[in-house]
Amino acid sequence: METTQIAHARSGNEIEANASTLARLIEWVKIPTHQSEPSNILKLQKIIALELIELGFEIDFVQSDGLALLVAQTTCAKNSEHAITLLGHVDTALATPPSVRFENDWAYANGIGDNKGGLMVGLRALEKLGYKNIHKLPIRFIISPNEESGSNGFHQIFEQFAKKTDWVLGLEPALANGNIIDGRCGNRWYQIDFNGVGAHAGRFNEPHANPLHAIAKLTNKLIPLNDDHSKRRVNITDIKVSPGIINAIPSHAQLKIDARFATTFDQKLVETIISEELANQSVICPITNVPVKGKIEILDDCPPLERNGPNWFYQAALAAINSEEEKVIHCQHTGGASDANHFFQARKGVLDGLGPIARGMHTDNEAILISSLETRSCALSKLIHTLGETYA
Repeated sequence: METTQIAHARSGNEIEANASTLARLIEWVKIPTHQSEPSNILKLQKIIALELIELGFEIDFVQSDGLALLVAQTTCAKNSEHAITLLGHVDTALATPPSVRFENDWAYANGIGDNKGGLMVGLRALEKLGYKNIHKLPIRFIISPNEESGSNGFHQIFEQFAKKTDWVLGLEPALANGNIIDGRCGNRWYQIDFNGVGAHAGRFNEPHANPLHAIAKLTNKLIPLNDDHSKRRVNITDIKVSPGIINAIPSHAQLKIDARFATTFDQKLVETIISEELANQSVICPITNVPVKGKIEILDDCPPLERNGPNWFYQAALAAINSEEEKVIHCQHTGGASDANHFFQARKGVLDGLGPIARGMHTDNEAILISSLETRSCALSKLIHTLGETYA
């Protein structure tokens, strides 16, 4: 089986530390934290909070719609406008019952990489820094209860913390090739309700305005935007019609669009085409001159994460990992979004994928490279130390 090898001669102490870290992680994995298990989500957050309290962090739980965002901060981070912010989440994409299996240096389990392994890497990095070093720095650790469904209810809080953050370190898993993430696509999910004039499909000289024709005109303008090279996709994902009768012009139709984009320029491009088409509707009732009317609802809105930091920041992260694994890795853009996208306003830079090397996320074959738990936590500790030197 093809695996990502870490060419690092580990000592007995390192192997023992990795085994201890894995054992702690497995205890977390045994707690099912799909969004259907809110009490277990809070349970795991509280377990991690106790670990952070032992390191001297102050804990707050920010409530929204029955869920809580865990915010842990050092004393000097509480009033700082220049924090180092670690990001992770406890919820899992799948509701698969917890079970762990091993194959060579890989451990398989639901949520073991995304994102419980990432949280463990973050915690271990802080433990390696040590109490005294931690409390010299404005460090903040934010743990979402519902990242897999978009962290809805917490976007405004993310924006507030982003403006008080210099460096964002996302703990989503590294890619299967070991690379870390310096860019992510954003997404916007549109639901557009079109109201027209229903009529018999075969009657002439009667009022009619077909909302499906308005949808067709809009989609004809959106489909050419698809460009994998630019990481821009616009997909029609659902159309509902009322009434859905073959010989009737419907009075109402609903369209759902999933738009993905790597840049704010492409985000605005999609938005402009949709808004201009609706504002200048060309499907008009020939009897009354009343156009089909479209009403937009945004179901989800996540900005793109663009590489915006100084080059040395990314190089420092790569150097820290390379020193632990003796393997050349790179920064890479990836399509899916994470909470790090919502921190794009951070003052200096955002990196993600600083968790363990993982594969098979959101499937029944999700796995982490066990040895990367130790190497990536050591590397993250070094990176935080390097960033800390900028505060001296």
